[in-house]
Amino acid sequence: MPTLILLLLAVQMASPAAQPTPAPAPADRKVCRSETTTGSIMPGKRTCHLRSEWAAIDAANGRSVDTFRDRPQNGLRPGGVN
Repeated sequence: MPTLILLLLAVQMASPAAQPTPAPAPADRKVCRSETTTGSIMPGKRTCHLRSEWAAIDAANGRSVDTFRDRPQNGLRPGGVN
């Protein structure tokens, strides 16, 4: 019996200590945002992405807004000048 205890202690000491999993870098953390639907009385849905993914989504949305804003409207050039 004492040899079994010594053997178990030896095995436990020989095995490497469990390393804690490192926390993700701040840029890789998950961020959740609530999205509301225009004209709906239902609560919005929650969408979760990594910070880097949100940055890409926000950049794409910004480009879409710029494209829409800068396109000619009703025959006018950007800036409202003919």
